[in-house]
Amino acid sequence: MSFLVLLVLGQGFAQQSCEALVASIDSAFAEASEVIMSTQIMQGQLEYAFSKIRLYRDEAGEWQGEELEHRGLPRPPETRDEDEGAEPNFKFNCAVHNLVSVGSGWQLAIEEQDKEFPIKAWALSFTREQGQVVPTEINGQIETKILLIPFRGMVLTSFSDWVFPRN
Repeated sequence: MSFLVLLVLGQGFAQQSCEALVASIDSAFAEASEVIMSTQIMQGQLEYAFSKIRLYRDEAGEWQGEELEHRGLPRPPETRDEDEGAEPNFKFNCAVHNLVSVGSGWQLAIEEQDKEFPIKAWALSFTREQGQVVPTEINGQIETKILLIPFRGMVLTSFSDWVFPRN
């Protein structure tokens, strides 16, 4: 009997929905006190820019950022957040998606619904860390024009070294 209960609980623990995983991004940032965020902009194997930032909460509980590494092109000024340490603001629409369990985590593919948005599709990876579901990678497929020249590539954001709980 106890084996059956553990099996049922384990399956429920492993089950996730697109909406629950997307909500876990905000939850992870609400509960965390620190995380490392790396962002790459690539076209094929060519890396245009890379940035690695340590996000941490100051004594007032506000997110701050410390750039640990940067290479490649600078980020355009109009794309900078007013506060570089601001909590990332990811918004995803689960209308068209595919979700699979992979090992102890989840892979989520989302088709972007805003046709004017330069990112056309998202691939997200999640795992459970310190009892919290956290994103490990967010990959956006880019189709846009830069100076009237078509550009296809990807923006890859990865998260590591989550610190919980928030103090």
